[in-house]
Amino acid sequence: MTLPTSGSFKASQINVELGRSSTAQLKASDPAMRDLAGIASGSYKASNLYGKSSMSVTFENKQQNSYPPTNGYVYLTMTPTVLGGVSPISMQFSAEGELSIYSQSDTSVTLRFYCRGSGIATSEVTVTVTDANGKTIVAQASAILNYKVDTAGEPL
Repeated sequence: MTLPTSGSFKASQINVELGRSSTAQLKASDPAMRDLAGIASGSYKASNLYGKSSMSVTFENKQQNSYPPTNGYVYLTMTPTVLGGVSPISMQFSAEGELSIYSQSDTSVTLRFYCRGSGIATSEVTVTVTDANGKTIVAQASAILNYKVDTAGEPL
């Protein structure tokens, strides 16, 4: 649960955001608190914590070259990186475009595409990450699949 973007907040809210007990001892010099504030050294204010969240998601575009069998399926797996958050963390994926979701887990998604000849298939993939406190982050990435049915043994 992201900290408020204005007004006051309590130390218990910071603790919960850091994945700790709401009654845990909290010090301004705590490295986790400095990380949350985005201030590595020196002094900082409570306002440096406005709108901060201990969970972040990186979901990078993925491009893959494939040589599917004639009229066969090709697969592409994408794995977001989640930092922070309160365990357990779950992920839900959706895809719009030419590649469809073949399987997904709490850590990755595998897309598939049925090839008919050669070409490029693309999809926009969305991941919704939720932690045990109900904090949710949505991230998007592109999946690009260059495919060529390898009938002549030529490189893609």
